Amino acid sequence: MENKEKIRQFFGDQLKDNSIQDDDSLLMSGVIDSVRMVDLIEYLEEAFNIAIEEEEMMPDNFDSVNAIASFVQVKLDS
Repeated sequence: MENKEKIRQFFGDQLKDNSIQDDDSLLMSGVIDSVRMVDLIEYLEEAFNIAIEEEEMMPDNFDSVNAIASFVQVKLDS
């Protein structure tokens, strides 16, 4: 499964129902909030076997599916 597919899987029907595109802001669209962000980080750490540091928990890294996929790829490459 491709990284973006795994990320979209976390959000499930929420992205399909809202017609959210990979570059759309998940924060501005209300798909993700601070509570859901914690769940997302836990999911990413488990799904991709990565560790996300506190200083990396900034909105820019999690604002869209593309931003999350890029962030995950950087973590996987390091």
